[in-house]
Order: sequence, then C-alpha cells, then structure tokens
Amino acid sequence: MKTAFTIIILLIIISLKLDAQTPDHVRDSLNSSIETLNLIQELLEHDENSGSRNTELLNELEQLQLHPIPINMATFSELIRIPFLSAYQAEQILNLRDQRAEPFYSISDLKPILSKQSLDYISGFISFTLPDSLTESSHQKSFWDVFRPNAMDNVGLDVLSRTQLETPSRVGFSNGAYLGSRPKTYNRMQARYSENVMLSMLVEKDMGERSYADFVTYGVEFNEVYALKTLVFGDYHLRFGQGLAITTDRYFFKSGDVFNSVKQSGSKTRVYASSRENQFFRGFAGQLSLTPLSIFFFYSQTQWDATATDTSFSSLKLDGLHRTASDLEKENQVHETTYGSHIELFFSPNPFRFNIGSTVFHTRYNKRFLPESSLENQHRFTGRSLSVGSLDWDILVKRTNVFGEWAHNANQNAQSLILGLRHYISKALKTSLVYRNYSPDFFSPYASAFAERGDDARNEKGLFFGLSLKPSRKLYISAYYDVFSFPYISSNTAFPNSGHDLYFSCRYKLNSQYTLQTLIQLKHKEEAQVETDQFGDTYKMTGINKTTRLRNDLTYKVSDRYRLKTRLELKWVETDISNNSEADMGWLFYEEMQMAPFEPLKLTVRISLFNTDSFDAAIYAYEPNLPLLATTRAFSGRGHRLILNGSYQYSRFASLAFRFAATVRHDVSEIGSGNETAPQNSIQEFSLGARFKF
Repeated sequence: MKTAFTIIILLIIISLKLDAQTPDHVRDSLNSSIETLNLIQELLEHDENSGSRNTELLNELEQLQLHPIPINMATFSELIRIPFLSAYQAEQILNLRDQRAEPFYSISDLKPILSKQSLDYISGFISFTLPDSLTESSHQKSFWDVFRPNAMDNVGLDVLSRTQLETPSRVGFSNGAYLGSRPKTYNRMQARYSENVMLSMLVEKDMGERSYADFVTYGVEFNEVYALKTLVFGDYHLRFGQGLAITTDRYFFKSGDVFNSVKQSGSKTRVYASSRENQFFRGFAGQLSLTPLSIFFFYSQTQWDATATDTSFSSLKLDGLHRTASDLEKENQVHETTYGSHIELFFSPNPFRFNIGSTVFHTRYNKRFLPESSLENQHRFTGRSLSVGSLDWDILVKRTNVFGEWAHNANQNAQSLILGLRHYISKALKTSLVYRNYSPDFFSPYASAFAERGDDARNEKGLFFGLSLKPSRKLYISAYYDVFSFPYISSNTAFPNSGHDLYFSCRYKLNSQYTLQTLIQLKHKEEAQVETDQFGDTYKMTGINKTTRLRNDLTYKVSDRYRLKTRLELKWVETDISNNSEADMGWLFYEEMQMAPFEPLKLTVRISLFNTDSFDAAIYAYEPNLPLLATTRAFSGRGHRLILNGSYQYSRFASLAFRFAATVRHDVSEIGSGNETAPQNSIQEFSLGARFKF
C-alpha cells in the first residue's frame, strides 16, 4: 500500500511539471472530456436505477465521438442527436451559420451563442468539415456504392475486450449452485467498412455462467442508401417520442440538469451494442427519408427468460443471469413478435419548427401473460397480444420548446400522456415544466418515460418544475420541485399514495482552481411498511417516508492534468407509522484524484468511507470504470472502499485499461446474502481491458 501511494505522489509531481508544457489542443481536449464526464456523473448518480442504462449512454456518446456531427452541414434533426444540445441551441447554431459569410472553423466560432460549459459538453461530438471538401460518401449512395470506401471514409476494425474477477469467490461457487466459472468476460467487435456500413458483434459471460458466449448480440447498419437514411439487420434500438409507446432505453430521468433530463434525446434507431440482455429488438428496422416526411418500419422476433408453464408466463426474468439450474429452467421461455411503424412530419415555417410523429405497433407472445393473482395486479395487462399507438410532438417557437406524447393501448382501452415545456427566459435563466398522467391500466412492453417510480409509463401522475440560473460566470444554480401521486396500489404501497420532491443545487467557482457545489434534497412520500402483530401475522400499513440529503463537493484543479475532488454526503430517513417514528442516518465521504501525468496515461484514485444505519439510508455514488462502463453504487453499512482506475494509450492502435476496487465492511463478518454471499467482510475486484483499432 505504501508503494502504491508513493507511485501516485510521483505521478502527481510529474503532472505538475508537465502541465506548463501541455499544448493548447491537448489542454482543451482534457478540459472537454472532464466536463463531459462530470455532466454524465451528475445525470446518472441522481437516478438510483441508472446502472443498467449507463452503458447505453456511453455507447451512444462513443459513436458520436467516432463519427461527430459535421456542424457546417448538419440539419436540425442531426444536431439534436447530441444529448447535451437543446432544440433552441440547435436553432441558434443554424441561424448563426446562415448569417456568417464563412463556415465554422473551430469551437470558438460558437462562443457568441453558447456558454463555455455548453461548448465543453458538445465539443467532442461535432466536427468542422467544410462543405467544399465533401465527397460522394456524405451524400446518398446506391446500394453498391456503399461497399466502395474512399479516402474520406472512417473505416477500420475496433475490438474491445475486458474481464473481471472477484475474490473471495461467492458461496454459489463453493456450494455448487453456480454451474459456470468465476470470470466475467466481454468481447465486442465493430467493423466499419465505409462511412455507410457498420457491423457490430458482442459476446458476454457473467460470473458463474457456463458458456463464454452466454449472451450474443449482433447487427449490421447501412446509412444513406438511396432514400434509406438507416437500415439495420440484427439487433437494434428504437427510440420514438417521449418513451410512452417505444423506447428501448431512456438515458436520463430526474436530475439536477433540469433541461437534459426531462426530454428524451438520441438516435431513433441504431445497432444494439450493449451487454444488457433485454429491452432490444432482433430483426430489421429502417428509416425512409422523403423530406419533409420520415417513415420508420421495424420487425422483431425475440426470446425472453420468464417464469412460465407450457401455456402461460407470470413474469419476465430481466437480469440476464444463467448461473443456476433454476435460471436455466427459465431461459428463453417466451417468444415475442413485434412489428410496426413510426411516421414523422417535419416542417419549419419561420419562426416555428414542427416535428409531429405517430407510432403504431403490435406485439404477440407465444404464451398467455397471467401475472400472479393479487390485488396490486388487478389493472395489469393479461393476454397473448396487444396493440399500442401514440402521437408525439416537438415544437420550437423562438425560445420555447413544447414537446410531449399521448399513447393508447387498444386492448385495455387505456391512455398515458406526457406534456413538457422548456423555455429560455434569458441567456442566464431557463425553465422546464413536465406534466405526466399515466393510467394504471396502460401497458406497453417497451415504454420508458420520465417518472418518479419506474419507467413503464403506468400508474403515476405528476407535475415537475425545473429552473436553472447562471447569474454570473462563477455561479450556477439548479432546482426542481416535483409533486406526484400513484392512483393505484403497487408492491410497496398499501393504498393509493402521493409525495413530493424538492431539489436544490448550487455550484460556485471560487477561483480558477476551486469549485464548490452544494446539493440539498427533501423528499416526502407514502410507502407501505410491513408490521407484525402479537400473533405473528404480518400486514401492511402506510407510512410517511421523509428523506433529507445534503451533499458538498469541493473540486481543486491543481493543473490541467491533475484534479482533486472531495465529497461529503449526509442522508436522513424518517418513517412515521401510527404516530411512531423511526429514523436512520447515513454518511459518505470520499477523496478522489483525477490524473493525467503524461498524455498516454490517465488515472483515477478514490478512497471512500461510509456509515449508514440501514439500507434505507444507503447513499448512491457514481464510480469510474473501464471504457464504456460506469456504475452507480449503493453504500450501505459501515466500512471503506478503494478504487484505482486507469487507462494507457499504448499506441494509436492499442490501449489498455485496468481497475482495482476493494470494499471492507466493519459491521458484518460476511457480505451479501444467499448464493451471492462473500464468506468474509471484504471483497476485491480486479478488471482488465484492452482495445485495438486497425
């Protein structure tokens, strides 16, 4: 341990000496990547269920970095594919481009209309290709032309491999419950034959699974073939409207970034390249572009794990794990067929921009869905097939963006609605407003909408108001208030219930080196608590759950190559039941160092201390990981955790990554439960990754 700290101190000293020699373009690149990473961290760690969505966001951002949007030729719809760019900002870019006598040459050309923070967020996802340097590759091609790459095409092969191992091994390995080996492995290959053709294949194995190809996903994507904007065969994503009908992955929910989190963004269809083993389609999909009309079509046949009999299934198994005999019994029990279309009409009579879309699809299962017979499932969908339709809109009028979606399930005759508004009052002040009304009867198997609880667009009403204020270059304030209710009971409520959520964040740049950020969150909601009477019978009672969070972050920028971040977070959870009150408290402290001591090497070291009275008081924190991985971890109990995360760019063709994480719990003799129990109070995780580009 002493040797490790000595090496870290030496790297810090080297980084300070090299900082003065850092070229401007390297310094800008480092600042941009750090700003983007900090934004992603802020967006993801506020959502306690974001772990399964992290890789999807990182995958899409990586594709944007590899194939940035050409800002001198991009259309409005292409610009808003960048998750951190609003419709109003995209319109400003287009207006400035029309007014200029020359094209954009660098990111500094956008300073008149975008803040430094916004420029840092988007700089890695745009390019400054000039119109007169274009070749045929950037325009529509015939089917055979796409197989004839030219010098302007970004062609090559990208191979990413990583493996992870834990010690000590979980009880499931020693008692024979886990049938496979201990390592977790991941291998992804993406080949781009031309700018218009990409092939992707991913093979993954979780810890305890037998086959190193337990999960395989693949696909090929064509772009700009005649009038076909996109054509995908194999596994793919779909993302329409605001996620009421179909969205296989919504990235952001409520967060301190009140603009980026409330509205869905990203590519509408693309090849699936994630290890998440659900929420994707397998078949074909395409986009036919007939300006101002776009027609999307899709067909899919997939198999899902489920608790099933020969004729019905009661629930889907979504963790993707096939480690035990019970897991294997549930594998591929349900076959699903889905087909449908989405139509968009886009037009822009000055000063308006209208985007109106409609989605219709039909899903059929080979077995009847029969959820467990209980009061909470009274409004759940049952049957073998369903049909869903929706209408979505996205309208920009000067500084105001109105968006939303209305969806209807024909089988249940139920609707869900979301209506949002984003408005730039001034360059320093902007607001957002989102109203949602999701029926308890509504069901869409691929819904993923803005919500307080879950993302299936059912059984919730709410009104969200967000505000962000930047009165000076040093001060940034973000706040929201969300009031919500659940019209019908659920698995964790005894009666229809309600609640509210108040969030306030203030970031102040003390000087060029120090930045202080404070977060306060107050949340009240009703939840069911299980009580046991004197006869040993259990029953549910409604309790009032009051959660208070206080977080302080201090960032110290020693140099462009070296940063320190200190966090202290406190959490109080009070539950009132029948005039009785129970209170739990938790705290988390960590010190993090981000280093780039010399250009090929980047390191992040974090030491965390935590203490919580119960899991209800658990504190969530985002953690850095290997490329295209990020985790949001729950800290519960009493202990400490060490993370050492690093990457080394060996050459322009090869890079290496590594991660070591160790958790020690002082309040228990073993960690976990059931087959996942580690038979001691500490766990060490070792991860290695390699990437090759040809």
